[in-house]
Amino acid sequence: MAFSPPPFKVTGLNLDILQAMVVFVDERMLTLSLVSSSVWSMAIRRLLSMAPICLKDEHSIRRSHACLYVDAATRGPYVRSLDIWTYRVRGDPNRQELESLLCDNLATLPDLRTLSLPQYMYHHRGEDSDLRTTLERLSTLRELTIDGEVDYAPHTLVEKIRSPLRILRFNIIRPSSWFWSWALWSSKKGRLPSTLARLCTLSASFPSRAPPVTSLSFFDGFPPLRSPSNSGPQRLKRQTTNTSANGTYEARRTDLGSALTSSYATRIPSMFWDSFVRFAGWF
Repeated sequence: MAFSPPPFKVTGLNLDILQAMVVFVDERMLTLSLVSSSVWSMAIRRLLSMAPICLKDEHSIRRSHACLYVDAATRGPYVRSLDIWTYRVRGDPNRQELESLLCDNLATLPDLRTLSLPQYMYHHRGEDSDLRTTLERLSTLRELTIDGEVDYAPHTLVEKIRSPLRILRFNIIRPSSWFWSWALWSSKKGRLPSTLARLCTLSASFPSRAPPVTSLSFFDGFPPLRSPSNSGPQRLKRQTTNTSANGTYEARRTDLGSALTSSYATRIPSMFWDSFVRFAGWF
């Protein structure tokens, strides 16, 4: 006669204990939790908060909408991060319906903190849309990643969004040179959020004034330039290259191994230098 183990019941455990079990288990145990009727609801909430949810096509948008709307009040608050590939949505035959579903999804996320919009500006050339309006109304974001072409007015979403952004990753290019320019941003009356602490871009060109942030990165893989911890300007004893005659400092990949020396400092206009020296600790 085969041995049959007694049934194991977890329903008698305190709900706080069950919640702690789900929060601290690894991915394999979390997968197992998803097939348990006793802890399934807790496991799905944990899963929603673990990693960015990628909405890249009709299938993923419809599935996420169905998942959230089944129990929006208890699931939506656990979503912390989204990646929305809007250019694929705009090329879909069901564009209007999918944008409506995306708006519904965003409306159920009261604690969304990180949003990524890959190639967003390629397909949003400044025109109004329900999706764009919904994005601008987000008020809980702390981190925004957005890219596209500078000619499509990239500053508008950053300016209008209601969230107190702390980190902005801006991979905006000019079609003619594949190079993002702080001067172009400024010329379009672009303003950075007053709450911004870190700006990260693939490459940048700064005119006489540096962006008003305390941490500046040209590549995510490299440490940021940070403002000095002590008060007063400091001299950055490194060497820079690609400093043009009109005083524009261009940071390219080859510059990351270089830093500012006093000899080069004399070739940079004083207004720019005074703004730039507050960023200390290149590497």
